[in-house]
Amino acid sequence: MALVLFSCVGGSIILPDADLTLADRADGGNLIVNPPREVWERSELSAPELTNWTLLVASAGRAMIDALPQLEGGCINYWEAGNWALNDEAPPRGPKRAEAHRRVHLHLLGRSRHARRADWRWGEAPMFPAYADRLDWASTHQRLHTEEVAAIVARAVTLLCEKIRCRDGKNRPFRALPLLRVHQRAHWRRRGRLRGMRTHMTATALDLIVFDMAGTTIADRGQVPLAFATALAEHGLSIHPDALRAVRGASKREALRRLTAGSSADPAKIYAAFVSHLRRAFKDNPPRAIDGAESVFAHFKRRGIAIALNTGFDRPTMLLLLDSLGWRAPLIDATICCDDVSLGRPAPELILEAMRTTARTDIARVAAVGDTTLDLEAGASAGVRFNIGVTTGAHEEAALRGAPHTHIIPTIRDLPALFG
Repeated sequence: MALVLFSCVGGSIILPDADLTLADRADGGNLIVNPPREVWERSELSAPELTNWTLLVASAGRAMIDALPQLEGGCINYWEAGNWALNDEAPPRGPKRAEAHRRVHLHLLGRSRHARRADWRWGEAPMFPAYADRLDWASTHQRLHTEEVAAIVARAVTLLCEKIRCRDGKNRPFRALPLLRVHQRAHWRRRGRLRGMRTHMTATALDLIVFDMAGTTIADRGQVPLAFATALAEHGLSIHPDALRAVRGASKREALRRLTAGSSADPAKIYAAFVSHLRRAFKDNPPRAIDGAESVFAHFKRRGIAIALNTGFDRPTMLLLLDSLGWRAPLIDATICCDDVSLGRPAPELILEAMRTTARTDIARVAAVGDTTLDLEAGASAGVRFNIGVTTGAHEEAALRGAPHTHIIPTIRDLPALFG
């Protein structure tokens, strides 16, 4: 599983999947830097986006040189990737157009003067395998260790905040994620150990629960996918239900960018139509809370646990939902939407912003609850102690169990019993 190590307005620093690491840690290591949003070609980024991404790339590369002893006297190769996704054998199988299937990202490849592998010999260009051979080729590569990536990100943050003097979109210094917990918990999940940690399942282990909204705390009656499909159809696009289901949980603007990739349609116009249709649907059929939602909130509030809601909707749509349900303080301590962060799910920014807003600082005392695989991926990226899926929304239990999680339960009504 690839891990989000750090995110900001410039993009994200990623530790690649263990099965697709391109350079062994002893030979210099491999990190990925994603741009602020998915694009097929870097010229699609705005000038500020391109500038911020470039600064993040430069800081991450220099941080690798400064933090890794194996790169003493060495350097970084910056390799723009995304072409393996265009191979005929890459999913979905068959010929592909770059605009629809390529996603630009940069691999940072450490070049050690003492590299032992022939593919990475000092003074020679690196050699990459054919697409069909990539997994066998990468199988002998070891990812950078937890302590190494922690040192790299700490150094990158220092460069961004002090030397380059960059700040995020709200004029706050960039912040790193809790790297050690992210890495260690991913390690535990692969071995199934988290499901046995029942002695820690008490409400006293919590400071904050971050709930998704539609499908988790608000009944999913199909208004969102219907509004998507209607808005897309008005602009000449027909999208398979599976494609709509795949983007559930994402920022709605980002979801439309993905769904319209390769077409001439204007995502901004489709988004405006989507919001219009969704608000009309909510007016005709007002939102309804998941059975027992308010009782669940009150149960944990009585125990001193903060309640936050987060969503991929924009602020006006979120407020429409909250006003319809009458959900306000003191029942709800924080409401976080896609307008509040630079990156939506699966990045962890919504959860981290909820922590900032509620003044909670220990990610090990946070639970995240959602009904989509993107909800669970965001929880894993944030490193929450309890990453809980519910089956009342967009994705079925089988799909949720394929995403990183600690628990899958039928509904949030089961949360009080889960924590005792």
